[in-house]
Amino acid sequence: MTELIQNAWLGWQAYKESGRLIALFLLVLLVLWLWKTGQEGSLRFYATVLAVLCICPVTAALLMQYQTRFYDYQWIWSYVPVTIVTAWGAVLVADRIRSAYRGRERYKAYGLFVLLAAVFLLCGNFGNASGQWAEERADRDSAVQILTAVTESIATSENPHSEALCILGPRNVISEARRLDGGIRTVYGRDMWDLHLGAYSYDVYDDGTQQLYEWMNAVETSAGDGEALASALEVPGDEIRKSGANCLIVPADVPKELVQAIEEELQVPAVFAPGCVYYRISGEGGDQNE
Repeated sequence: MTELIQNAWLGWQAYKESGRLIALFLLVLLVLWLWKTGQEGSLRFYATVLAVLCICPVTAALLMQYQTRFYDYQWIWSYVPVTIVTAWGAVLVADRIRSAYRGRERYKAYGLFVLLAAVFLLCGNFGNASGQWAEERADRDSAVQILTAVTESIATSENPHSEALCILGPRNVISEARRLDGGIRTVYGRDMWDLHLGAYSYDVYDDGTQQLYEWMNAVETSAGDGEALASALEVPGDEIRKSGANCLIVPADVPKELVQAIEEELQVPAVFAPGCVYYRISGEGGDQNE
């Protein structure tokens, strides 16, 4: 339960930083209670109670437990009529402005209407989400570049009728492989690190596949982490061959000693391509992510 409460609190911190619309919603709620218009009191009360339940870590954890681990924290806010209440508050504010400025002072009302619209526009996604999206887009572009370079390199150096690729590689490459080419297989999929994708499945990866995932994580961070490099140098050659992978992809910035260690363990030469180093290997079969 302690872990759920901590996750709920961290989820709230991330949710409020992803944009300012939630701050505007809370401000509208405060204004509606201060004005006491008498209109739609049940909606105001319902929205306030649900907002408090979503913000309080204990009750938020219970709501997260109710909706199952398949969904992240932000989904509990679907219980709260954020859009309806915010729009309702905006209409009431606009009506107050219209009533206050009439006749020759109508131009003041027009200016305030423009200001009100600007507030809504600026409260969209002005938080960390924009930076996160840019980072994710950069990761996707990098993965597409790597996959394109690898497939083109293989196509020009091998028999065009050779077996389909089964890739073991970094997260971003695994995520984009099937988008780029449906014929590409991967040793494991996104459900390896994004557990919500497998929340309703009893299928789990075996210990050998888990070991490959942990080793690949060490490989990705080996360029700037001595401890990760030490772990990456212990190349699990047997597990790589058992996995059925026939193409191992590592980032281009991995240390030279790691490139050599993989060559020696797998007994295959490293091929340098834009953005990565890859190895063409033969596996002994195994379960691949289709």
